Amino acid sequence: MKKDYISFFKKLRSPILLALLGFIIYISLSFIHMESQLLKNIDLQLLTAAQNIKYYVGEDYVTKDINKNTYSTDEIIDKGDFLDNIAKKTEIDYLYILVKKENDIHYVLMSDLPEELIKHPTAYYWLSLKETEDDSYLLASETFDKNEPVFLNSTDKWDSYRSVYVPQISSDGTQYIAGADITISHLRKSISSWVFFGALRSLLFLALSLPLICAFMRLKKENAATKKKIINLNEMDHLTKTFNRNIGMEILNNIIKKENTKDLSLAICLVDIQNLTHINNKLGITAGDNLIKIVGNILSSNFRKTDAVVRFEGDKFMVILKGCEADCRAVLIKNLQNKLSLFNTSNKNHYYLKLHILFCVYKGETAQEFIKNSFLLLDLHKKKQNTSDALIQEEIIDGLNRNEFRTFFQPKIFTQEKQIEFEALVRWFHPEKGMIPPDKFISISEKSFVIHNLTKKVLKDAVDFSQRTNTKVSVNISPVVFQNPNFSKEIRGILNSRKIAKLIVLEITEGIALDNFKVAVDKMKDLNKIGVEFSIDDFGIGYSSLSYLEKLPISELKIDKLFVRNIHTDKINPLIIDFVVKVGKISGFKVIAEGVETKDHIKTLTSLGCNNFQGYYFDKPQSADIIYEKYSSSFYHNMIKSLKE
Repeated sequence: MKKDYISFFKKLRSPILLALLGFIIYISLSFIHMESQLLKNIDLQLLTAAQNIKYYVGEDYVTKDINKNTYSTDEIIDKGDFLDNIAKKTEIDYLYILVKKENDIHYVLMSDLPEELIKHPTAYYWLSLKETEDDSYLLASETFDKNEPVFLNSTDKWDSYRSVYVPQISSDGTQYIAGADITISHLRKSISSWVFFGALRSLLFLALSLPLICAFMRLKKENAATKKKIINLNEMDHLTKTFNRNIGMEILNNIIKKENTKDLSLAICLVDIQNLTHINNKLGITAGDNLIKIVGNILSSNFRKTDAVVRFEGDKFMVILKGCEADCRAVLIKNLQNKLSLFNTSNKNHYYLKLHILFCVYKGETAQEFIKNSFLLLDLHKKKQNTSDALIQEEIIDGLNRNEFRTFFQPKIFTQEKQIEFEALVRWFHPEKGMIPPDKFISISEKSFVIHNLTKKVLKDAVDFSQRTNTKVSVNISPVVFQNPNFSKEIRGILNSRKIAKLIVLEITEGIALDNFKVAVDKMKDLNKIGVEFSIDDFGIGYSSLSYLEKLPISELKIDKLFVRNIHTDKINPLIIDFVVKVGKISGFKVIAEGVETKDHIKTLTSLGCNNFQGYYFDKPQSADIIYEKYSSSFYHNMIKSLKE
């Protein structure tokens, strides 16, 4: 026994040395990049604090006529104390506001005011930057001529600083600078703290890694021996290259016999292809066999190497999982669902893959009883599940091929500009079920490639209608379509000229914009270059965050119809609408209210400053020919006139 342990640790010697070497390299690289990374974090901290000063003190604090007598000493001290508390909470040393006045630059507000009064007893808050005896006056002067934040290092007779100057504009258009400082001594303390905790984390990482390496080597040895014993071409399913039924049962029996069943952590995942019979009947046995191969590949790539994927029979698979608790199973099922979604999104064979998936946990019975009971549960699970999605998916595909989908249009009314625009909305005219609204088929089509085909059809119809009327037309973009890496390229392919593109507005939701903010902005800016505009649809029911609006390249914001519908019964709705309209005016984009159905809606919205409407009061979505005829006869323009009478 002693010799076995000595031999085992000799084999571990090389991995342990490699781990130590990796640890040393990790520590070295961490310390090399430490200071630059920390400075980036500090700069971001400074920038965030400075940008938020206007929200802390009010956007109307700086005015065109501000001078030494604008605010009393008590008011200044109160504001300064408030800023000082904010600075301490955000670990910033100083926050302040600078204005250009009388050929000089002055502090008009600063945090830590008592300390500043000690330095300049007669200055109070109206301190000249020239009197600080450093180079900040020249740097501030240059910043007033720029439109972006400036980071700088400066020194005066009291200390050295890392600072940021952020050009801002007050509510009445006055230019000023919001600034934030951190002393170099404070910065050095942060670096020292980072070094200490970084080293501590690294030591803990090493301490935790060694046992894992030992366990990994033992598992690797055991797995290699197991695979060598059972993997043979005759033991594999000829179609999917997964284990066949006999080997699957043998693996399951061996696990149960060799382990203590009281403490055994064992589960199986049963997978059944829901629509295989339908695909065989419609596309043939070869297509069905290809689908079985695909499912085998998806399962083999999804589960762990220690799990055994078995084709049990026909369209049924079994995955044997040893040592996989509830949290592990949750991760595996989520990954499997993501892989299915990816397949259905990119599938070009025009069929939809739908699986029944069920995890069953071993409870001490024999292998045969365990399998029998598990498949009985699967049958019950299949009966409870909604099996209509796959069939509807096939109907959608057939409907596209038979031109059952039509694009309707609804007017968007801009009363101040006396301008009419339109929104394109898809409708499904089923030969047996009649007209099917979007909420019955969009979510299902989003689970596969069909949503891309639907979007292309609607976008092409929108282009034709926009050229026919020479008006802008909006098109709703699904999250699935927007998240496609080739989204911009595909849209450019349809809108093949700037003349066409400038008539198209793409409507996205708040969730789409914020899901991967930087990528979303890049895609939007890329299409902005050719003239495409963007609108935020259903605003207020999602993230409802105003902080991102100024960073998004949008031209329009649509207030969700729920706010309009309850505008006379919910006291908060008019306040929300009023606020959003004001934000739109400041930010320079149009605000349009959806769901406008009555004259009272229009009257109330107008009183709140909203003059742009969409809803059944003006017209319901109708075919292109009907809408064009009304537009050509000035029907909608006459409605605008009647509103002003």
